[in-house]
Amino acid sequence: MKIEPYRVFFPFGLFFALSGTVIWILMAFSLAEINPIQFHPDIMVGGFLQSFIAGFLMTAIPNMTRSKTINKLELSIYTFISLGMVVTAFVDSRVYFHGFGLLSILFLITYVLRRMLSSPFPVFPMAVFIPIGLVCAFSGLSLLILNDLELVSFNLWIFGKLLYYQAFVLSLILGVGSMLMPMISGHTHFNIFGNGDIEKSKLFGISKLDWQRFSLAFLFLSSLVIEGFFDVFIGRLLRLGIAFYVAIVLWKFTKLPLVKSRLTWMLFISQWMLILGLLLYTFMSDIAVHALHLTYIGGFGMMTILIAGRVTLAHGGQGFDLEIKSNILF
Repeated sequence: MKIEPYRVFFPFGLFFALSGTVIWILMAFSLAEINPIQFHPDIMVGGFLQSFIAGFLMTAIPNMTRSKTINKLELSIYTFISLGMVVTAFVDSRVYFHGFGLLSILFLITYVLRRMLSSPFPVFPMAVFIPIGLVCAFSGLSLLILNDLELVSFNLWIFGKLLYYQAFVLSLILGVGSMLMPMISGHTHFNIFGNGDIEKSKLFGISKLDWQRFSLAFLFLSSLVIEGFFDVFIGRLLRLGIAFYVAIVLWKFTKLPLVKSRLTWMLFISQWMLILGLLLYTFMSDIAVHALHLTYIGGFGMMTILIAGRVTLAHGGQGFDLEIKSNILF
């Protein structure tokens, strides 16, 4: 029997999404003595988004790389880790939740790299952002754990939050989204920086395709270091430029979807919400928290649910009619 990881880990993501929202309602009506600020970022990023990311990567990477699908041992290990995150989600000491989160990322790094490096086929160009996102998550969580143990400075703690709560998900969206979003919207059958002529053209023995993707990766990582240690505005501006470039060149977000469905229109809106959120976050620091919520809810969250919907329909053999007419889903 074929194991489909999304069937296991998408429900974990839904649980965390509801939990991260309900705690605010409980506080508002004085139904529980809980401080949502203490738990909310972890639950929404480490629980909700990370569970969906895990389900997607463990389902899609074997198909992308023509490699082995997940085995029962791997599924059991990650299920145990997910249960650990559920149990520790509301424990006051965040070191336990962060610890299970770190185990989760270590598992995903091993799972993804083993299949990407052993694949006899070249993966799509922007796939470089998948390991970058996972390494950002690993580094960020490591710093958060050290902060839980009071072993790092305030500045390193802030840098850890930047890596985990922002760079992790954004990097994966830039990478995976650059293949999926133009395909779903009908603008291309296979995402690439331009056409085959670009791939064949070389500069100093390196294809222009590689120059572009690795330059973007270098600039993305540089933006994090600049924001974390040198100049906040310049770092954010550089990252906004990268996201804007990818959105125009790869996502084709300045063009209306060619495939007309409720999913494609919602995906189109979510692309604009993400860029608008990053724009406000860069130029209006006094409303940075609100700008980030626009990015997370309208961008990260909406894209995650929409892509998860496509994965569920595609792998569940349901066809795509629901994407066109379902009032419940969209």
